[in-house]
Amino acid sequence: MRELAVRVRAASAQGQLAALVGELTGRGAYEERLAAAAAAIGGRTGHLETLLTDPDPLVRCHALRGAGAGARVRDEALEAAFEDAPAAVRRQLIRAVVAQRRTALADRLVDPLRERWGDVEAARLLPACGADTVVRLLPALFHAVGSWRPLTARHPAAVLDEAERQLTALPVALRTDWWLRYAPGVALAARAEPHRVLDLLERCCHSPLPTPLRHRLGTLVAADPGRTVDLLLTPEHAGLLRGRGLERAVLRRLVSADPPELDALGRALAHDAQALARLLAALPPARRAAFFDAATAEHDPSHAVLAPAVLDALPRPRRQAEAHRMATQARERGAHWTTVLEAVAYLPVEEAREELLTATRRPAADDRATAYPLLIRNAARSGDPDAVTALLRQLERLRSEQDPVRHAALDALAATPPALFTDDAAEPLDRVATDAIQARDSSTATRQALRRLAVALLREHAVTGRRELLGWALRTVTRLAGSVGAADLGRLDHQLRRGQEHTVFEALRPWLEAGAERVDHELTFALARSLGRRAHTMPELQELLWQAIAFGRGENRPHRDHPVAGAATRTGRPGGRTPRPGALGRRPAPGPGRPDPAPHRSPRPGARRHPALRPLPHPRHPLDAAHRPRHRPLAAPPAGRRRPPAGQGRRRHRPAATRTRLRDRPRRPARRGHAAGQDVGRRRGCGARRGRARRPVPHP
Repeated sequence: MRELAVRVRAASAQGQLAALVGELTGRGAYEERLAAAAAAIGGRTGHLETLLTDPDPLVRCHALRGAGAGARVRDEALEAAFEDAPAAVRRQLIRAVVAQRRTALADRLVDPLRERWGDVEAARLLPACGADTVVRLLPALFHAVGSWRPLTARHPAAVLDEAERQLTALPVALRTDWWLRYAPGVALAARAEPHRVLDLLERCCHSPLPTPLRHRLGTLVAADPGRTVDLLLTPEHAGLLRGRGLERAVLRRLVSADPPELDALGRALAHDAQALARLLAALPPARRAAFFDAATAEHDPSHAVLAPAVLDALPRPRRQAEAHRMATQARERGAHWTTVLEAVAYLPVEEAREELLTATRRPAADDRATAYPLLIRNAARSGDPDAVTALLRQLERLRSEQDPVRHAALDALAATPPALFTDDAAEPLDRVATDAIQARDSSTATRQALRRLAVALLREHAVTGRRELLGWALRTVTRLAGSVGAADLGRLDHQLRRGQEHTVFEALRPWLEAGAERVDHELTFALARSLGRRAHTMPELQELLWQAIAFGRGENRPHRDHPVAGAATRTGRPGGRTPRPGALGRRPAPGPGRPDPAPHRSPRPGARRHPALRPLPHPRHPLDAAHRPRHRPLAAPPAGRRRPPAGQGRRRHRPAATRTRLRDRPRRPARRGHAAGQDVGRRRGCGARRGRARRPVPHP
């Protein structure tokens, strides 16, 4: 299309566009489409008007697109096209009228269109009409509106007026059904008229807030946070506050607005630990303690047992004070040791470590599996890297532990913030990883937890440059690749700042090049997959990808459906698009030590492809003869070997004595309802494979 536009502009400048369009029009379907595109680009209004109802949808699309661009087709031509247009063409014409905002034409067409084709067709044209026409026709067409977005974008007040009129006329018992049907229209109008939507909800919505309006709570909070909080505190809408009802963005807007009703919201959430914790987390840390006191003022805080989510949201001094109180009260009332230990885990490391270490030596494995995560989380809550390193040196007992205990500890380590690990932690981490991998009862869940820890450290410290941790993470990922699947670095393109992908590549370059020397390109593919489109501008990574595609072993070559390298394998460029400078998958120029990989990408005719690179059949799109995988013909059998007769398949080899015994054994009498010759189930197993029914073949 770009080349066509260049040639059309050149022809128009020379006065040859009319002749070019006329010459193309008299040819086939492809040339007619080119003529329509050229007329749209060059602004040939007269030619476009004749194509508005063309049977070819692509030609019609070019004409309608050009009608609103530089060509600007006359309203009379569009009006004439409506006369005998079929349904598909009529809908395209309506979309063109709406998109081009032809108000006068829409006002003339809406009534005849409604009389001839019904309310649905007229409702599609309603967004393009003027305000007076919408006010006049919307009461009769409100039920037929299929898409509220264009109508509310241009006439939000008319939509809300009609909604208010209908809700006022309905009894309270029927308003719930009305909201279920028409809530999307009211929700879309909230952007332009938030105060009117709040009025409508306060007076006419006596049921749980519909889902489309829940997604617009941020707009309502930005307009009037106090009224929105009062609306949410009503009994009909209180269910929205429980659990994870309010979105995080809505909570942040409420906190930033800081209305007086926010304390009332906190008191309403005091009985729901998860909802209160989410609201506390949205507040600045300096305000959390005072807000927590205000929210729990109606309850007795001296004997309250706070949920872990609420304790995690409180500032550290207040959290430790509450944990000390809860642990003391739990000991006084003789609570279970796990209840005491859960509170102790929130104390400072110096106060809690001895008691937690003692719990990790309990005789029952289930008790130790409970104590190890508490010990690890206690060190992680301190935020001190030295405390985490000291903890890792105390995990030597995991070598002789059972796998459930080891899995619980590694799962807690994987959830620890990776920024708390330093290079000093690489040695104890290596010991823990070696013990977990070499254990005879090591499970898949344990290895997956270990890989999550390694990938988290790799993703975090590829930018910080901690080479000891990077080395441990890469060694661990490599050791686990055969048992828990390919390496997955996550979405680095969503987590790294712009430009940090080059820092990550430089940090991983020694391991990437070492893997390429061993023809092991798993880490290269994992990095390219995690960087996404950012890998398009990294020439060094592209070169490693081409080495993997061209020289990799069969098990290390990418599948043709690989999201990164598969496109380069099939087309020689990413995603089959036109190559551009720096695009992923560009073949590096041959040079010394780097032969041209083209012979490897284009196998000789008849050569067998690796199974991972063969095209896969699809039930909807079976492979045609041109794309079926080629197979080497079977070699002729050696002389003296008998080929089985056609249609009998392959039979298992049996000694002559066995065949004689099977042939001469007495046959069972025929079952009732079966002829003697129909009992083939037993004999079928003598020469056929299981699950494939064949006729019995007598043995020689």
